[in-house]
Amino acid sequence: QTDITEKFKAENLAVLETGAIVINDFEDATKFAVDNENSTQSTCELSKNTTKLFGTACLNLKYTFTQNSGGKTYVTYPVSAEVFTSNDMLSLYVFGDISLNRIQLEMVSGDETKLVDMGIINYLGWQKKSVNLVQTLTSGKEYMLKGIILTQENNLQGLNGAVRFDNLVKLPNQGGIDDVNFAGIT
Repeated sequence: QTDITEKFKAENLAVLETGAIVINDFEDATKFAVDNENSTQSTCELSKNTTKLFGTACLNLKYTFTQNSGGKTYVTYPVSAEVFTSNDMLSLYVFGDISLNRIQLEMVSGDETKLVDMGIINYLGWQKKSVNLVQTLTSGKEYMLKGIILTQENNLQGLNGAVRFDNLVKLPNQGGIDDVNFAGIT
């Protein structure tokens, strides 16, 4: 039997993208906290993990949902002066656990709250999850990131596990199909 070993080095793709700003590198787990008041039917433990993509560490979120459906884990995001608008794009590097649970980012502007859907965790390993905020945020308003939400998606596979977060990146809106007018049709 022969073992195959593959060595690789992950590059910080965020610095290669024009206009990219790393908003949070998730190096310090003590900046985050589980909000038990806003969490339901779940327990959660946050820690620093060295199975990272960038830097020296990432944030590890180990969770257990106590029922077969309806669970939610809410992690408070550290206070930041960085604001987001509908003109921005946002990328989050996620190490998935194939749980089929959903990741959302909670953003607030005054008394208005918006949930930015980062998708279902249907993968194992690191993935860059990107979203164009024009589809979610109200034009002309500035939003701050308030929390990260892991929502149970009614499946037994996702009762417990661990996901990791590395670099949260803000980019100027690159345009795309959502912004194209065809003969005056929007």
